[in-house]
Amino acid sequence: MFEQDHRPHDPLLAITRRREYAGVVVRVEGEVDVSSAPALQAQLGSALARSPGRLVVDLREVRFFGAVGIDVLLDCRRRCLERSVPLRVLAGRVVNRTLGLCQVDGMPVIDVTTSCPSA
Repeated sequence: MFEQDHRPHDPLLAITRRREYAGVVVRVEGEVDVSSAPALQAQLGSALARSPGRLVVDLREVRFFGAVGIDVLLDCRRRCLERSVPLRVLAGRVVNRTLGLCQVDGMPVIDVTTSCPSA
């Protein structure tokens, strides 16, 4: 198991990545917007480069989730599909609201849940 904190130039975002039994969990806290989305995308790419059994993106502690965050998730999904890596997104109220406003919440393109006991 490893853990890595990443605090981009934007002090409003913290990303922690750790290996767990079945894969890698990327935990995001703070705000995902135009300035912080590239850091999130880079961390997700780095997690995928380690060939995890599955990737869990925990967004439950995100306080702001701009539409650019959806682009990051869709890109991550595409890369996971290319590598046959299952992707699960743990979303809180803020992320679910953005997904709903952008009409992504009901689409089967991203496995979104509010809890995952076996993450």
